Amino acid sequence: GRKPKSEKLKMMWVNKARVAFRYLPFRYYISTSLMWSLQYLKETGFNLGGFVQGWKEIRRIPGREQRSPLSTATMEYLHKVRARLWY
Repeated sequence: GRKPKSEKLKMMWVNKARVAFRYLPFRYYISTSLMWSLQYLKETGFNLGGFVQGWKEIRRIPGREQRSPLSTATMEYLHKVRARLWY
């Protein structure tokens, strides 16, 4: 079945943070986590329970995920094409 909207948004937020941690420099992991947490609050009408659960999951990402950062050439290309990296 389908997940409730708040659960779906939390899953999206945590997944974006996970991908940022895995492939991007650490600062993008932080900025992605922060910006999407604010989006989560906005979209869910300040669902604080889900907000706290989301941050708990995000805090555990560095201990559970292996980093595989993109190459310098790839990062330069992403900057060149103005990819949205901060969030």
